[in-house]
Amino acid sequence: MDNMLDRVRLAGLRIADPQGSKRNSLVVLSLIIAGIALLMILARLFVFVSTDPNKASTLLTLTQNVCDHLIATCIVVSIGSVSLAVLADPKMGLEDISALPAHQIHSSLLEPLPTTANYWFRGRSGRFFRQSVLPALVDAGARNASRRHVFLLLPDPDSQATLEGYANYRNSLHFEQQGRWNARRVQAEVIATILAVAEQASKNQFLVASIAVGQDFALFRIDMSDARMVMTREDPTWPAIVCTHQSKFYSSFQEEIRQGMALGRALDLSKFPKNEEVAEVNFVSLMEAFKFSTPTDKDFAKEVIQAIRKPESPYV
Repeated sequence: MDNMLDRVRLAGLRIADPQGSKRNSLVVLSLIIAGIALLMILARLFVFVSTDPNKASTLLTLTQNVCDHLIATCIVVSIGSVSLAVLADPKMGLEDISALPAHQIHSSLLEPLPTTANYWFRGRSGRFFRQSVLPALVDAGARNASRRHVFLLLPDPDSQATLEGYANYRNSLHFEQQGRWNARRVQAEVIATILAVAEQASKNQFLVASIAVGQDFALFRIDMSDARMVMTREDPTWPAIVCTHQSKFYSSFQEEIRQGMALGRALDLSKFPKNEEVAEVNFVSLMEAFKFSTPTDKDFAKEVIQAIRKPESPYV
C-alpha cells in the first residue's frame, strides 16, 4: 500500500512539478482563492439575481455567466493549490541550489566574511583565499573580538604527480594568461597559502586554522561560509553553483571536505613559532617543521615569500 502511494505521489510530482514551491505559500494561495470564490458566490446569490429569469436583461445574464465561470475557475485553482501543497516536500523550498553569474561570484564570496565564524575551503593553490578571504577573516575577527576557524584541504606540495597533474591541467585551459605553470610554481603557491595561514594563526588568537593536504587536486573549488556554499570552476567566465546552509547540498559538500581532510595529512600548525613571520632565514626550518621535502634554494624561498606578501590575483 505504501509503495503504491509513493508511486502515485511521484507521478503527481512529475506532472505538477512543484519545485521550489513552499507548502505554506500554496496553502495561503488556496485560502485566498477560496475566499474570492466565496465572495463571488455570495454576490451571485444576492446581487446578480433576478426575480423573473424570463425578464432578465442581457447585461445581467452576461454578468451571471461570467460570475459562474469565475467561481468554477477559483474552485479548480484552489483545489489544485491544495493538491500541490500535499505533494510538495516541506523541505523542497530549502533546496535552493542555483547558478550564480560569473560577474557576481567575487561579491558573493566576500559578502559573508565579516560575520561568518567558520570557513571551509577545498581548492588548488589557494591564491584567492590567501589574497582576499584570509585578510578579511583576520580583520573581522579582530574587529569583533570573536574567533574565526578556517578549514583548508589543499594538494600535498610533496606529491610530485599531483603538482605536475595540476600544472598540465592549468596549461591546457584556453583562458590561461598568467604564463606557463610547472610543478615548482604550483608547489610554491600551495606552500605560500599554508605558511600565510600558519603565520596569521600564530599572531592572532582570534584565528584558528586546520589544514590537511591530499594526493589530488580539485577541479571545483569549494568556498563555504556559515551562510552559503559557492562552488566554482577554474574558468572565470563560468557561473558558480550556490546553495545556502539550509540545503542538504551544503552539509554534503561540507562532509566531502571533512572526509578529504580526514584521509589527507593533517598539518601541525603549532610548529610555526609564535609571533614570527616567514622570512628567508627561517624558511628551511619551517619546511622541516612541517615535514615538507621542498627545494631549499633561496630563489624558491623568495618566490614563496613574494606570494605571501604580494599575492597575485588569480582573476586577471
